[in-house]
Amino acid sequence: KSFLTFAFGGPKTYSGVGMRKAHQKLVDEQGLNDSHMDVIVELLGKTLKELGVADADITEAAAIANSVRDEVLCRDSKPKSLYERLGGAPAVDAAVDQFYEKVLEVLPDLRIRRTEDLLWSWNEKGSPKAC
Repeated sequence: KSFLTFAFGGPKTYSGVGMRKAHQKLVDEQGLNDSHMDVIVELLGKTLKELGVADADITEAAAIANSVRDEVLCRDSKPKSLYERLGGAPAVDAAVDQFYEKVLEVLPDLRIRRTEDLLWSWNEKGSPKAC
């Protein structure tokens, strides 16, 4: 009770262990995972609905519960960025180059050329302008 009171913005009286430590044994020994968390969040929402809580507040409560998901499941809490997941600069450079070629194939009349990291288009007078 004291954790949910704290998590929902009430008095900060929670003095228990952190989420990771509190759930580590469940993760290690019983396989606590995302599907379990989904059920917990759903049951929380159903309970609040039965108590007459407004939908917007239920949505907020679910967001709060989901905000500690990685801690509860003992995962890294800082997910990799899309840039990192794609493979960094080499992968993004390759994607941009390939994408650019596809754009020129489909829309050749745009008369866009790539200069280093800038894209330039040509105005009707033939002068370049930064995009």
